[in-house]
Amino acid sequence: MKTFSYVAVMGAIAITAACSDSGSSSSSGSSVSITGSTALPEQMSLVTAQDESEARSLSRAVFDTSSLPSDSDYATAKQNIYVWLDAVEPISFIDSLLCFTNQSQPLAMAGQGNYNSWNDASRCFDDKGGEGGDDGQGSGEQVQQFVTIVGNSSQASASDPLIYRGWVEDYAGQSGEGEGPTAIKIRGEVRKTPTDANPFGDFTLTYGLLPSITASEAQNEGMGEVISSETSGGGASFTLYQEDKFTDNSVEVECTTTASVDYNESTETGLARTGRECSVVGGAFQADFSAAFALAVNSGFVHMAKASSYANINSATYDNEVCLARDSFNNVVWNYSVYNKTDGSAVDINSGMQLKVDGNGSGDGSDADGFESWGHIGYWGSWREDGQSFSDGETVQQATFDDTVGAEFTVKVAPGRLVKNTINSVSLSTLGGVRFEAWVYEGDTYLFSSKPDLDGDTGTDAFFNVLLEVNSNNNGFDVVATKTWNGESETITELNSAVPLNLNANISIHMWSRQLGGGVNYISGSTAIRLF
Repeated sequence: MKTFSYVAVMGAIAITAACSDSGSSSSSGSSVSITGSTALPEQMSLVTAQDESEARSLSRAVFDTSSLPSDSDYATAKQNIYVWLDAVEPISFIDSLLCFTNQSQPLAMAGQGNYNSWNDASRCFDDKGGEGGDDGQGSGEQVQQFVTIVGNSSQASASDPLIYRGWVEDYAGQSGEGEGPTAIKIRGEVRKTPTDANPFGDFTLTYGLLPSITASEAQNEGMGEVISSETSGGGASFTLYQEDKFTDNSVEVECTTTASVDYNESTETGLARTGRECSVVGGAFQADFSAAFALAVNSGFVHMAKASSYANINSATYDNEVCLARDSFNNVVWNYSVYNKTDGSAVDINSGMQLKVDGNGSGDGSDADGFESWGHIGYWGSWREDGQSFSDGETVQQATFDDTVGAEFTVKVAPGRLVKNTINSVSLSTLGGVRFEAWVYEGDTYLFSSKPDLDGDTGTDAFFNVLLEVNSNNNGFDVVATKTWNGESETITELNSAVPLNLNANISIHMWSRQLGGGVNYISGSTAIRLF
């Protein structure tokens, strides 16, 4: 592995022989440019893949797509690359909050006064960082968790920033989590919406996690602010400060998360520091939940150092350092769409409809309040803001986010839910690059004809959470990485050499794949997997 000198200087970082400082400085951010359809970025990416044309290599299909028209939905579908680094973990909450806030559509609702939006918390706050696991298996059985957020979006004039305010009451109860903040308050000021040239945009987002909607700032259970701005020379930057508290084994822990990122899209160079430092309330430092990172990036490489604290980063006392090539990475498909194999046209999947219902009238919207409450009917069932059940023959109205009136529908109520499961067989030869996850015990003689040595100790047998890929002969699986957890942080360790799993004859092993949407079964010696 190629290495570079790594120097900590006055709280900043630098990389030699490969990167140089972009020399950028923050702009005043006084100009305003509100365009497009999205007010805030999807995520605050620290590092992107060197060549986003690599996204095309992420296309995976069991069907031969070479004959599909070049202008078909399949051929022209936009594909996004998200790069995972350990240094992303401290700022993961910001990405979740941006996802949650964007569902309120602040641009579309500007000037509409106070309004309610029904935001799916499961899309944003569920664990999405790993290849699966118990939590991740919700992808196959995910229950939407809708939360009502009161929003107000306004822009005094075209030269003024967009101001968004949001309030959530009883978040823990509405989301079904039974934990987390009771109330959330959000205030955003958007000066420039995100573009390809400046993917962060120019904005300030402040938030507070509170025990009640009327609680004072001093009573907060967590708070933070993220500020994104343009820099001279075509660069972009953002800073983050966040405080939060949680309970671990009946011990209250408080944490401070910070980040500072400066990146130039045109030169593909940048610097970043992220970290989370935790301690028992009024007590000792908690290393299990703490980590600090420093990164330097150029067009070809990412140099990352990790330490237990910022003090150790400043003194160059690193737990480890690594230099990663931006054009060499494992492709893992996290999300996918469905297309017609005949002409490549996109297949729209309707998982449900957001509705307005008449909860305090005759059920048809004819009273003075009309359709005054929110509701939803979809694959996973039905939900109403007023807590009532839908009645057979009741009239509901499709919810809209503009001045139009939604179509009306009549509800038909019948008992039960029809579910059809179909077993599919997929050839191993079509699954190159797809990862699977399983728990294995090195000493399992029922499963293995020869013990795999996953940690190089050649002696002690242990349990491992492993990531597997199809082997080069397309007749079995190799372990390519292991997964471990340190407090709330997940670490994926790539093996230097793949370790084959030599299964006994006629043995079935169950695995999980996020890319394939759930559990799969493989029988030793087979050239295909089975999945539902």
